[in-house]
Amino acid sequence: MIKQKRRKNDCKSGIVFELLEEGRNIAIRLKASLQHGPVQPGPLRQLASDVVDDVYGNVTLSMDFREGGGASRKLHDMCNFLDEQKIPYVVRNLKISDYGKIKMTQVLINMIVVLQYVTNEILSRFFFLYQFSLSVIN
Repeated sequence: MIKQKRRKNDCKSGIVFELLEEGRNIAIRLKASLQHGPVQPGPLRQLASDVVDDVYGNVTLSMDFREGGGASRKLHDMCNFLDEQKIPYVVRNLKISDYGKIKMTQVLINMIVVLQYVTNEILSRFFFLYQFSLSVIN
């Protein structure tokens, strides 16, 4: 994409870069995509595995970045636990409720009710997560 050259007369360091055709094409595409407005931010943290256990199917736990008191409190402990258990999760800015008034246990109880149709193995793993969240919160 770029090629480094030495030209003593062009700058103080004598090192310059030439943008090659491939780099120009990428720059043109990047400029065009930036004209469409800001891009939605990606997840703040998520399971860093390409392979997910089949028992989870297409179910992913979505957590707000303020869960467990946020990054300065217990959020990373919960994420580390989910990583160890290989439970698919994503941490984002969720705009669905007031996290100042809702506790993690209430969120997990509601999630368990919604996921009743999922296999017993998934429910048992989420119950294990629920028990862990109680120990983290308390």
